[in-house]
Amino acid sequence: MTAELQGGDVVGGVNDNALYVGSASGNLTLVARKGDPAPGTDALFAGFVTNNTYINNAGVVLTVASLMGGTSSPANNAAVYVATPTGIPAAPYTLSLIMRAGDPAPGTPGRHLRPSFSQGAAFNDSGQAVFNRDLRGGDAMFGINDKGLYAWDPVKGLFLLARAGDQIEVAPGLFWTVSSFGYLSNSNTDGSAMGLSKTGTLAMNVGWLRMVGRAS
Repeated sequence: MTAELQGGDVVGGVNDNALYVGSASGNLTLVARKGDPAPGTDALFAGFVTNNTYINNAGVVLTVASLMGGTSSPANNAAVYVATPTGIPAAPYTLSLIMRAGDPAPGTPGRHLRPSFSQGAAFNDSGQAVFNRDLRGGDAMFGINDKGLYAWDPVKGLFLLARAGDQIEVAPGLFWTVSSFGYLSNSNTDGSAMGLSKTGTLAMNVGWLRMVGRAS
């Protein structure tokens, strides 16, 4: 959950928002706070997107954060972080940067991640995540090949799964061109991603741009 803060050392617009994990006992643990340094950048946290924040059975949190200060700008002021429990009361979570808007897009030389990180992610109990991300620059053309499907793994890091404009053989000799990808971020009764299994298998739907071949 995210919460607005008041009183104490709170300064409006500076450190008046925070991200918490709650337990069944009613205890709240601070994950990160607006105004804290954003690891992996020279910026500060400006807030956290509640509907793009997930937690798995290991207590690992995935969140989209907005950034401010440093060299942040409208082109790079959104980022995705993983917060891992440490078991240390004084510093209960370690935050690691997964991706930031404006960064080079893996697997697509010359392209960068567009600043909109509004699309939901799929996050599983192995700590793996899947994202839809928009691309810009290089050969990216709007509505043609400007979308990428990315995965993140704690060991492998961030990598490209598929890109709009790719061709998929849907029947022998019949190829269709991909335009978009879709998956269910959550909805299971335990809050887990329905589209991404605990072993890393992804189930998704694919939008087609056009048919480019036909079986004879």
